[in-house]
Amino acid sequence: IVELVASCLEHQKFQEAATDVATDLTARVSVDRISIGFVDRRNVSVEAVSHSAGFDRRSNLVRHIAEAMHEAIDQNSTISYPKAAGSVLPTHCHATLVQDHGIGSVLTVPFAANGRMLGALLFERAVGRVFDSRSIEHCQQIVSMIGPVLDVRRRDEQGLMQRLGRSA
Repeated sequence: IVELVASCLEHQKFQEAATDVATDLTARVSVDRISIGFVDRRNVSVEAVSHSAGFDRRSNLVRHIAEAMHEAIDQNSTISYPKAAGSVLPTHCHATLVQDHGIGSVLTVPFAANGRMLGALLFERAVGRVFDSRSIEHCQQIVSMIGPVLDVRRRDEQGLMQRLGRSA
């Protein structure tokens, strides 16, 4: 976690920092791709995708990732799909993401600070590789530490009007 925070802080631009953190984290938690999203008013905006310096924010994949993040943030809960035994959380957006894009399994971990939901990280694995309770807990611990740091970096780069709007 300390190395991820250091990686986040060493870049000049938020976009570079978030992409680097997501890419570095993929190897540390054995996933294929990680997306980082932030709450933007009432929507979720995907801000970084591992291994991708640039990505099409309007693509179906990115739209479905944002919807899955929104689903977890709305429920204020980590969501794993396929569902773990005994899970009762609605996972329609996660199911759509997995089925429409040929992903094996996804895990979305929302993060907050000062009682306010800030965003989420979405982890993807290939077919045949699911998230067990140990890997879910490990990802939750990492996200709880790195998510708020990424949010601070993001807010520091925002313009004056965005800062004023957030303050109001």
